[in-house]
Amino acid sequence: QLKENQDDQIRQEAELARRGSDQGSVITPSQRLSYQMSVGFAEAYDAVSILFSDVVGFTPIGSSIEPEELVQLLNELFTLFDDLAEECGLEKIKTIGDAYMAAAGLPTPNPMHTQAAARMGLRMIEVLEDPSIVDDCGLVDHMGRPLRIRVGMHSGHCVAGVIGRKKFI
Repeated sequence: QLKENQDDQIRQEAELARRGSDQGSVITPSQRLSYQMSVGFAEAYDAVSILFSDVVGFTPIGSSIEPEELVQLLNELFTLFDDLAEECGLEKIKTIGDAYMAAAGLPTPNPMHTQAAARMGLRMIEVLEDPSIVDDCGLVDHMGRPLRIRVGMHSGHCVAGVIGRKKFI
């Protein structure tokens, strides 16, 4: 039903733009995006790879250091991962606690989505094995050992979109 409503809206917008309405209204792409975000929307993608990672032993780490230190640690780690996502052509989807999720092949299709996600996963592991990066960024657990992560991915089709409008910044 939502897809049909969106298709009807697009047809109406195209017809208004083609005819030039009596009111002279034109729907801009930013207005369309604002509308879609206000009602929520979803789109199907045929070829996508989703990458997930989490920190090994995160619960003991989190309970052994101050909350501010934990936030700083995750910020350093996820900043590195954000850079890798950009470098490898993935879109960061979200983080929850110590979990990081990114996708290749959306919103822009990429025929090499699987390779891009695999490359990012390997790079994530590699940067945490580089002593200079670990030392510079302070990426160590509560025992002073370098952080370790688990990485997984899945490739296939999915439906993705914007759900909700609010976030805390």
